[in-house]
Amino acid sequence: MRTTSGDAGRHALVVGGTGMLREVSLELARRGYVVSVVARGIERLARLMREAEGRINPVAVNYRDSEALNRALEKIVHQYGTIALAVVWTHRIAPDAPLTVARFVQGRFFHVLGSTAANPAQDESGRRRDFEGVPGLVYHEIVLGFCREPSGSRWLTDREISQGVIDAIDTQYVRQIVGEIAPWSDRPFALTD
Repeated sequence: MRTTSGDAGRHALVVGGTGMLREVSLELARRGYVVSVVARGIERLARLMREAEGRINPVAVNYRDSEALNRALEKIVHQYGTIALAVVWTHRIAPDAPLTVARFVQGRFFHVLGSTAANPAQDESGRRRDFEGVPGLVYHEIVLGFCREPSGSRWLTDREISQGVIDAIDTQYVRQIVGEIAPWSDRPFALTD
């Protein structure tokens, strides 16, 4: 994909950047990236833009709609330049969305995954293979786990998730675990990944 404008190498994309990855969107803007944020909620996008003092480009699209997502990504690449860094969190109900996004990235792709990606009973090896076949993409996984406390285990907070994602961007490990994922039986109940 060709770029027509934008600061080459400084365009970042955050999918899910108004919710649990909100602080990631703001941190990338503070670091000088041109940050495009994909979200469905126009009001949440507007609040994020105000907080970032206009350094966030809103991309109001439902990532479940692959065609609409593709059109929106074409538009932002044309407007802001090649996406050099992407942080992507999607629910499993939109299995095609991460790979759709990956095709627009020429650089680092941080795929944020729920704890089910660490389930020892599931073979998730095919996922990495799909992304490694995308030209120009450097694929990283961030697996979200849980925290253990004296009263039991709990899911990570949005702040803990965002900090873990920022750490993963800084360290650039191929696979980063945020929190704990083992033993699997210690996970909190009521997972809605």
